[in-house]
Amino acid sequence: MNKEQERKYLAEAREMVAANADFRVFHNHFFSQSSSLLKGLNKEQRKALVKSSLYRKLAELETQLGVDQGYLTIDNKTGKAVEREFSGEFRLRLAKSLHQKLVIEAKREHVSLNQLCLIKLAQPLETASGGNSTGLR
Repeated sequence: MNKEQERKYLAEAREMVAANADFRVFHNHFFSQSSSLLKGLNKEQRKALVKSSLYRKLAELETQLGVDQGYLTIDNKTGKAVEREFSGEFRLRLAKSLHQKLVIEAKREHVSLNQLCLIKLAQPLETASGGNSTGLR
């Protein structure tokens, strides 16, 4: 791979990071078997690519995105990025009136408050147009 191609890939990666592209999209774009970066490379060429500064820089950008978006965390012992583990629990503070409405609805539906909240939270988080339904972005 020549220097111009490397610059092109790095510029594209930096643009994706600046646009806060989804971590999984970034990963698949550069590191999947069908990516333009790996497509057409034989085994030896792939080995050389993995040892290159381009690959290292792309991996650093991918790690940055993964940490920023909550997919990865940095292991305190090794300093390496690892997939973030979730406990399946979090504490939620809400208005007393909303708490009351949820309890009443759960009773009416014959489910626990936890089950009702799980059902409500499992609804699609993004609108059909791809936007964020919370309006926070």
